[in-house]
Amino acid sequence: MLQQIIRDMYIEPELLAELSEDQKQVLFCKMREEQVRRWNIQIKEDEKENKETKSRKPGKKKKRVKFIPDAEGKPWTWVMGDHKDDKPYEQLIEEEQQEKARKEAEQRSKEERERLMKQREEEERLAREKAILEGDKKKKDEEAALYASVKQAQLEAKRLEKERLEKEKQMREIAEKERKLKEAREHQEQEIRRREKERAKELYQKWKQQAAQRSKEDEKETKEQDEIWKGQLRRSKKADKDRSAAAMRARNSLRQSGDYSGLNFADIAFQIHTENISSKKPALPPKPTAVQPRPPRPKSRDDAVKWFKEVEAPRNVAIESYAKKPADWFHGIISRMKAEELLSTRPIGTFLVRVSERVWGYTLSYKDGERVKHFLIDTTDNTYQFFGANQIAHLSLVDLVNYHKNNPISEVGQEYLRTPCGQSADTPDYAELFRNMETKTTRL
Repeated sequence: MLQQIIRDMYIEPELLAELSEDQKQVLFCKMREEQVRRWNIQIKEDEKENKETKSRKPGKKKKRVKFIPDAEGKPWTWVMGDHKDDKPYEQLIEEEQQEKARKEAEQRSKEERERLMKQREEEERLAREKAILEGDKKKKDEEAALYASVKQAQLEAKRLEKERLEKEKQMREIAEKERKLKEAREHQEQEIRRREKERAKELYQKWKQQAAQRSKEDEKETKEQDEIWKGQLRRSKKADKDRSAAAMRARNSLRQSGDYSGLNFADIAFQIHTENISSKKPALPPKPTAVQPRPPRPKSRDDAVKWFKEVEAPRNVAIESYAKKPADWFHGIISRMKAEELLSTRPIGTFLVRVSERVWGYTLSYKDGERVKHFLIDTTDNTYQFFGANQIAHLSLVDLVNYHKNNPISEVGQEYLRTPCGQSADTPDYAELFRNMETKTTRL
């Protein structure tokens, strides 16, 4: 199934939704490798076409991209930091952070200066009022000189004196306000400069700490990726060892038991596995007949039921040998939502295996904290393994479940299969899979 997805470079949205995060990452890496491989092939074809074009007669030239060659004739490249005049990456980041801090401090200083500008406008308005008052005083003095009589002059003089005193009082108040405004403006300018310096320093320290934190997180993520790679390498080596051991057992069994001609490796291995768990010697398997190839995925629920009855049920795929009945963790064709509902109140490590109606295989649902993880089980090669690269192939579904009771499904998640999730209703949800079938080992 993985090879078909890589060949088509497309995956159905429903199938993608069934994949876990680890399986999605593996699929993305494989598809990316295929893109690079196809790109290299296209480059070679273009180079071959260019050589053929040069040998032809000159005609209309096509537009092409040419790279500047270096001393060895290869495309010239420049790697930041390799040149002697290039600044280190840390210095560039630090200078950029200092520049950002300076610009933000300037922006805030600009806002403070705009507020001071409004205060200056208020001072100019007070100055204009002062000039108007002085003009009025001058006008009144000129009017006083026009009075002919002494009495009127005296009365007018008293009135003018009173007005003069009031004007002087107002002028003193205006001068006091101007002085206070000037002092406040000077104090505010000093405070703005001081806060600007402090703000620039604070922002620089904050961005420097964030850069250090990001560096630590990147280093931690790199270590985690290394651990994942090492774990996958160990699992791959163990899978190779298991396959070699299975092949050895198959060869020994062939030498002892008889003729298995016409069977592939998976059928021989399954037959040997059945012989090991059965107390009686089983009959020889029927000769393989030509069958029509199945479509890439089931088209309906009936197709999935038919596939299980014809292919999986004869292998006793979910039958526990000691109990001669379906395992507690086995379920029929139930939805993703139903599986999450069954596991919602269960403890961490509870799991179930359900028949999938989107692929020829199964889905393992696992309770992990506050959520439920879902892992696709691929059966396209007559073996049982989780979807993805470097996965261990098992001869039966029971073997896969038993193996991951002591070994985690993924190195990152550490998913150990602890407690099976049984049936919640009187009639098991896998009843339709075994209906109208004759079996000696399965009893519903």
